[in-house]
Amino acid sequence: LLPFATWIPTGPRPLNDSPVDPRKDSKRTIRNRIPGIAGLLANAFFFAALTGVYTFFGEFGKSVARLSDVQTIHAIALAAALASLGPVSSYLISRRFGFLWPILGSAVGLMLVLGLLAHGGYGYFGFVVLISLLLILWNFAQPYSWAIMVAVDERLTVAVPGAQFAGIAIGPAIVGVGIQTIGITGGVLIALGMMIIFLILIAPLCAMSRGGPPTPASLSLRR
Repeated sequence: LLPFATWIPTGPRPLNDSPVDPRKDSKRTIRNRIPGIAGLLANAFFFAALTGVYTFFGEFGKSVARLSDVQTIHAIALAAALASLGPVSSYLISRRFGFLWPILGSAVGLMLVLGLLAHGGYGYFGFVVLISLLLILWNFAQPYSWAIMVAVDERLTVAVPGAQFAGIAIGPAIVGVGIQTIGITGGVLIALGMMIIFLILIAPLCAMSRGGPPTPASLSLRR
């Protein structure tokens, strides 16, 4: 087939073959990467906080809610099934309220849920409701955090999974140390601290991304 390869059209020649100015490229790379780096750090802290708590759902069920192992497993499985309501809700809402209010609302809701989980005073039904809300809000915020990255630095968007997995690797260890040292309350306080850092990092990016993509996430929410 190689002789026929010469007949394959290659498209028009580039209109501008002039070399890229290294000074402009350096300026674009260094100065404009700061928002993208902030977005990656925000994703890392967000996942560190939530996976840190998610890892110890079983401990919450047994130690705080006083559930059996079977009840705890059933509750977590049910909450995982309901978690799909989060991205569905973000798809339906889209950019009607911009980026800031969905991110702020989900973060504040998550912090309230974390506080209620640590406070206790709930049984099986309350445990199911709380962990379901946590997973729903977590998945609700995710498309918006991706969309913000696309708006502020599209090239660094491919690094978002790496930042999230860094949070997944570090979060449970940090929250686990808090639980081992102080108890459930200590682990939740650490998670709340990481959520506050997430808000500090992501809030300015929400303002920067007002003129960003037409939908909350270029991948999952594009209509």
